[in-house]
Amino acid sequence: MKKASLIFSSFLILLTHTGVMAQNPKNDDEPLDLNSVTYIEEENAYDLGFNTEDYLPLDFDPTEYYVDLDSIDFIDEVEAVADYSAFLPHDFNAYAYPSYFRSIDYLDPSDAIDLDLDTAENLPEGFDPFERIQNEEIISL
Repeated sequence: MKKASLIFSSFLILLTHTGVMAQNPKNDDEPLDLNSVTYIEEENAYDLGFNTEDYLPLDFDPTEYYVDLDSIDFIDEVEAVADYSAFLPHDFNAYAYPSYFRSIDYLDPSDAIDLDLDTAENLPEGFDPFERIQNEEIISL
C-alpha cells in the first residue's frame, strides 16, 4: 500500500510540476516587438597587414559618392534583326515537325574525331598528364 501511495504521489507531483511549467507567464495576445529584442553587436577588427590610409587620397570619404551614375549615358538595347533567309533553304521552317526521323543527324560520342594536331610538339619531354607534380618541380619551372 505504501508503494502504491508513493508512486501515485510522485505521479501527481510530476503532473502538477509539468502543468505549472507549461503555463506561459507572458500574454500571448501581445505581438512580438522586434525592437524590444536586444542584439549583441560584435565589432570585428580586421588586420590586413598594411595601413590602408597610405593608399587612399588625403580627402577620401567612404560615405561620399565619387561617381554620378546619372551622368553615364547607357545604350538602350536594340534588337538586331538579321535576315538569314538567304542562307536557308526556300521552304525552311524551324518549328516544323520532322517528317522522317532518320533525316536527323545525331553526334555519336564514340565517334573518333581526328583534329590533325600533334600535342607532343607543345608539351615538355616526358610529360605525363596523370603524374602528380611535386612542389619542387613547380618552383623550378
